[in-house]
Amino acid sequence: MAGDEIRRIEAVFGAISKIAAGEDVGPELSDAKCPRCGNSDFAKVADVYSDAVGRIQADPSQANVERIGGLNDLQLVQKLRPPRAKSVVNRVLLVAIPVGAIAYYVYSRFGDTPGQLAIVGAAIITVIVLLTSMRRVSDDHYHRRRRWDRLFICRNCGQLVSA
Repeated sequence: MAGDEIRRIEAVFGAISKIAAGEDVGPELSDAKCPRCGNSDFAKVADVYSDAVGRIQADPSQANVERIGGLNDLQLVQKLRPPRAKSVVNRVLLVAIPVGAIAYYVYSRFGDTPGQLAIVGAAIITVIVLLTSMRRVSDDHYHRRRRWDRLFICRNCGQLVSA
């Protein structure tokens, strides 16, 4: 009895979150035509990619058989690969090395107290750059992944179409 009420409440909140997030794109496009061939038969890129990867893993000898839009499984995997998250290491090192060198110079030139303050300042600057870079890279990856999730491919000619 109490479990039914909880399930209903969870269903309502789940529906509200899907509406608010705009995640209402189904597995097929409706009333859309391919700009290249005029066909209206589309497949979701994420599904085509996972199917191609599964077929390659199951039987690698069939990887060169044409599937969708004249592309074989290897070409589909290369063309439809999901976006990858970028690294923040280079940006953090680009800031940490010069700031650390300046802190070391201040420490060796002016002594303990100013040097320790410079080291703490360098650490704080490096942490700020790390956190803001991680946030920016995360937001960028989320945006690219969401755009990839809304991408469809024409089954006839292989044209990519965004929902």
